Amino acid sequence: MADSVQLPISLLAGAAVCFYGGTHLLWKGLGGHQTRYPMVRGLLLVVPIICAAIWTILIGEPGKAVAMLLTGSTLILTLALGIIAVSHPDRSGISSQSLKLLAPLAAATFIIGLSGELNLTHAIALSAIYAVLLWAYERSPADDSPGVDRSAMLGFVALTIGGTAIISLTVSKLLVLPILPLLGPVIVPLVVLGAIGLLVGDIHARNSRPAIDTVVAAVMALIGIGLPIAIVVAHTIFTLSPATTQPDAPPAIVMPIQSWRIDTVLLTVLAIMLLPVGLGRFTLGKIEGILLVLACVILMLATVGSARL
Repeated sequence: MADSVQLPISLLAGAAVCFYGGTHLLWKGLGGHQTRYPMVRGLLLVVPIICAAIWTILIGEPGKAVAMLLTGSTLILTLALGIIAVSHPDRSGISSQSLKLLAPLAAATFIIGLSGELNLTHAIALSAIYAVLLWAYERSPADDSPGVDRSAMLGFVALTIGGTAIISLTVSKLLVLPILPLLGPVIVPLVVLGAIGLLVGDIHARNSRPAIDTVVAAVMALIGIGLPIAIVVAHTIFTLSPATTQPDAPPAIVMPIQSWRIDTVLLTVLAIMLLPVGLGRFTLGKIEGILLVLACVILMLATVGSARL
């Protein structure tokens, strides 16, 4: 058992180094704390999580892939948003119009989970909602902030590919360990941990909106891109498998009951509570930030506890 645990830990350490360096290059490549592209930054930040979820489906665990994406969404929203709210140096608090984009996607995710089985119609619906929300997103006017640093972006791509390959191998190892029944609380913090300090840097540079927009974009990408891709991949494998001709064949991909009861509910509740902030009626201060971090801790405990039932 000791040898089987030691290998995943070594792989996780290597992946953490890749993602830490890649995240810093991503910030540098897209303009640092004065970025014009916070939504792109958030999307690129969670690409390794999406790839890890796809790999999890390819090795025969579609339910754990869905759980990874949904747990990732709630962890990023609560932890990252909470920390940057706590770190804001002014008492005025932080806000961004992008927060109002979360409620439709969160509610849609909760609704499709009612049916249990996830089908291609759900994938199309989530993708369409995501596309419409991006189209309606009010971007900041162009300013004198730096453009794209291509050399830094190439470095980011290289490190991300390396880190994603290591994570994919790690997932294969972790799934055989009975002591670790879930992936999200391990994989997601590993990928986004380096971004937390950089988001705090955005806040101290008096750029709260790009920091919030990055968090929102990451959450939206996991639900509006990652989950539809996961559904399509699972159904493609299901269609090509000879086992699908059996009358008692299981569904291609289902919403895990723990994820539906915990992740989608918390995500929907938080998205609705953040609507006034997105509409400019309220700001997030230190107290709200502390509550979000506490929600993250409770989520982790509930996720681990429910996985062992």
